[in-house]
Amino acid sequence: MNEQDGKYAMNFIMFSSNRIRRRIASALVVLIAVFSISGCASFSTSKNKSKARPTEEKQLVIPDFPTAKEQYSFAIMYQRSLIISPDMARRRVQMDKVTQCHDRVLKNFPGDQTYAPLAMVAIADANASIGELPTAIEIYHATMAKYPDNEYIQARALFAIARTLDNQGKFQEAKDTYRQVMERFSASHSAAVQDLVRRAQGLYFTVKETIKSKR
Repeated sequence: MNEQDGKYAMNFIMFSSNRIRRRIASALVVLIAVFSISGCASFSTSKNKSKARPTEEKQLVIPDFPTAKEQYSFAIMYQRSLIISPDMARRRVQMDKVTQCHDRVLKNFPGDQTYAPLAMVAIADANASIGELPTAIEIYHATMAKYPDNEYIQARALFAIARTLDNQGKFQEAKDTYRQVMERFSASHSAAVQDLVRRAQGLYFTVKETIKSKR
C-alpha cells in the first residue's frame, strides 16, 4: 500500500459513522489479541525457531461486514497494524494474511466498483513485497482490465507495473511504462492521479540514468 492509498484508507475510516468505526476497531482488537495469545504460546513451546510455522497460524479468522467499505476498512486497519518483518519467510506469512483480508472484499462484494479495485491492487502490492513480481504484474494488468473506467486505479496499477519492472531490472520497459503514466494522465483533474504522474516523472529520469550506467 503506497502513501496515497493510505490517505484514502484513512479517509474511508474517518468518514465512517461512529458505529461502523467501533465495529471495525472491536473486530481488529479481538483479532490482534488472539494472535498475541497464540504467538506467545507458539513461542513458549517452540524448540526450533527455524522450523516452518504451522499451517493453522497462517489462517486468519476474518469477520464479514455488511458493506464493502467496512470490509475494506478492516483490511486496511489490519494491514496498517503490522510491523513488516525484514525476514522474508515471516513477511510471506504476513502478506498472506493481508491478502486474505483483501480477498474477502472481492469475494463478498464482487460487484463493488470503489473498494474492490483498491483491494485487488493491495493484493498485487502484497505479492510484489515478497518478490512475487510476475504475479504482481499479472494482477495489476487484470485490475486495469476489470476496472477500465476507474482513472485512479488505471494510473495506480500502471505506476505499480513500472515500479515492478524497475525492480526486476527491466529498466527500458520500466522507463516506457513511467512515460505511459505521464502521457495518459497528465491532464487529470484528480489530485491523487497527479501525485502519481509527478512520481512517475521523477522515477522516469532515475531509470534513464540507471540505463546509461549499465552501458
